[in-house]
Amino acid sequence: MNTAGRTQSIGRFSGGGDVVRGTIAATTKKGSGLVGAYAAALRAVIADGSYRAVLDHWGLGAEALTTSQINPPGLPRTH
Repeated sequence: MNTAGRTQSIGRFSGGGDVVRGTIAATTKKGSGLVGAYAAALRAVIADGSYRAVLDHWGLGAEALTTSQINPPGLPRTH
């Protein structure tokens, strides 16, 4: 992978906060109409192995998701 030296990891955090492991890979504005396309694209890169290759490159392979879900259960609701 080539990042031209302009990309750096500055840390990790749970998208679900301190209470639950957050399994968040992508977000979009509610009602934008893109959620289905995003989920399909994520499923494709998970299936072809490129998603895992990127995570492995950054030492994050252990955090890889096995599938893309729209609004997965378990995340706390916020207002």
